[in-house]
Formats: sequence, C-alpha cells, structure tokens
Amino acid sequence: HLAEEARRSAPAGSGLLVVGQRTLALLQDGALPILWSADLPVHPGEIPALASRLTDALLDLAPRHPGPIALVAARDLPGQPAQVHRLWPPEAPATAPTHPRALLCTLPPAALVEGLLAEALFAAVTAALMEGLRAENQARVEAMSRAQNNLREKRTEVEQEWQQARQEQMTTELIELTMGRETL
Repeated sequence: HLAEEARRSAPAGSGLLVVGQRTLALLQDGALPILWSADLPVHPGEIPALASRLTDALLDLAPRHPGPIALVAARDLPGQPAQVHRLWPPEAPATAPTHPRALLCTLPPAALVEGLLAEALFAAVTAALMEGLRAENQARVEAMSRAQNNLREKRTEVEQEWQQARQEQMTTELIELTMGRETL
C-alpha cells in the first residue's frame, strides 16, 4: 500500500527517500527515483541515529529538490489505504508568540533559525519513524496472533481427525472380532 500511494501521490520530478526493505523492493521499478534508503530498525533505541541520517539526507537534498516534504505512512487497520502527511515545512502557529523583552541570543539570527528548523525537521522525522516502527510492530503482533489462532484451529482439526480415525479403527476391530466369533 505504501509503494502504491507513493507512486500515486508523488509530484513529477520528485524523488523518494525510503525506509524499509520491502517497500524499497516494490519501488525499484524505476518509475520514481530512489534518492536514499535504509532499513527500519527493529529497536526504538536505533531510531534517533536513523532519524539523524535521514534528516541529513533531507537537508543535503533540499537545494536540488525544494518544496514540501510529504510522508507516506500506513494506517493502523490492515487493508486500509496509506495516508500522505505533510512532514515539512511545519504548520505555522496560529498566533505568533509575543516577547515583552528582547531575547538574549549568542548566535546570529539566521544561524539560530536555521539550527532550530533543522532540529524541528529532526523531531518530525523521529516522530514519523517511531510511528512507523509502532505500526510495523503492531502488524507483526497481529500476524503472530493470527498464526497462533490458525495453529489452534489446525490442532483441533487434526485431533478431531485422529479421534475419528481411531474410532473407525476400533469399530473395524470390533466388527472383525464379532465376525470371527460368529465364524467359530
């Protein structure tokens, strides 16, 4: 679903940054250029390092690919379509903060704003990756639950078949014994 939605919603001339090997494999048909890719970590503690690498890649690509950054994410319910979210630029606040006094700042204003925006992008990427990991783990748990239910059902079927076969064997033995007694 993610690959289909990425193909459908990507503007012409854009590229993809892909997290996850299955999605990457589905997108390698050449319809959209893959500009960067990585595996989704299995442990939440690995997310900040990946978010840092992804943020750096986004910042490096920004001069060549200006414009908003969209995130294609899976829905919680299986079979539901993927969603496209605006990851960057952040939404402007409804009201600008008012400061009665001048702010004390040791950085030039341009450098401060650039650093704050980079940190905001890192935070947005980190939140998106954590949500992706949560959704992936939820899907795995649901798949394991379905597998356990299937195993229980299969076990019940096998036990019923065994009991029926055993009953048929016992009936056959009783018939043979009865027939043998009548013959004698």
